[in-house]
Amino acid sequence: MPFTRNALVRYRTLDTCLRNRYRKWTMEDLMERCSEALQEYEGIDKG
Repeated sequence: MPFTRNALVRYRTLDTCLRNRYRKWTMEDLMERCSEALQEYEGIDKG
């Protein structure tokens, strides 16, 4: 189940990023945003 939750957090983050058409996203930017969102999610979930 945690794998599915993490996937949903990543998909939601990617969707939010890619909706911004005025910014050109690199793969590194998207990976960084996803890792930040996962860290935030895990921090809220654990604590």
